[in-house]
Amino acid sequence: MVIGRSPEETYWEFFRADRAKDAKAWAAVMNFPHVRVAAPGRIEYFRTEEEFVAATDWTERIATGWVRTEGIEPRVIQFARYKVHLAGGWVRYNAENEPILANRVVYVLTRVKDSWCVQARLACGATATWKQVADEGSGNFVTHFLELFGHGEVEACASLIRYPFVVVGKGTVCRFESKTSFIQTLSQLHMSPIEIDDIALVQNGQKGANFGVSFATDDGRSDHAICLIDKRHEDYRLTAISLISC
Repeated sequence: MVIGRSPEETYWEFFRADRAKDAKAWAAVMNFPHVRVAAPGRIEYFRTEEEFVAATDWTERIATGWVRTEGIEPRVIQFARYKVHLAGGWVRYNAENEPILANRVVYVLTRVKDSWCVQARLACGATATWKQVADEGSGNFVTHFLELFGHGEVEACASLIRYPFVVVGKGTVCRFESKTSFIQTLSQLHMSPIEIDDIALVQNGQKGANFGVSFATDDGRSDHAICLIDKRHEDYRLTAISLISC
């Protein structure tokens, strides 16, 4: 089988490898460094394929009664020649074919060396049901953050982030471990006012939400982004962002 012919084929192979409990096959559909960010703030980061294989173990999951995971039908949210944001997710089942856990996830796939692989997973937070919570406030939060960012309000932006904070690029994953490291990095960048063309709720769970945003900057650049928001009561924080430049 040729892995990575399309983002969708890679997505389904991701779940086949998981069900087979084959760590090497699972790693083969990922690009490294690889990261999984789950609301509210859990991060798993792997620098290399070998590191991922060594850390992968299904023992704890099996102890919950798990026998298999089924992916849900994915849909393309944003795409470019080298990067795709796929909205998907999964449901875990026990031996009685009963669902025991579910999650909504945006899969960030990048094409490196002509092969599509999963670079990052941005999850709304696993719950025992497929229940979601209607929420408009987190969309206003994303808009506010981007407006501050575009106007160079670095410290204000930094206060709206949950750390460690993850930025996913093409074949890269950047982690900011603290507010200080975020401020130091952004202070060195040239930022330009942002005009948001579109913002839409992609996925919403009980612990987080993924928003898709399209925006343009005053210097003529157009971008798309997926923003993972961590929701704790009415307290919102940006946990991860994946950008696609057009």
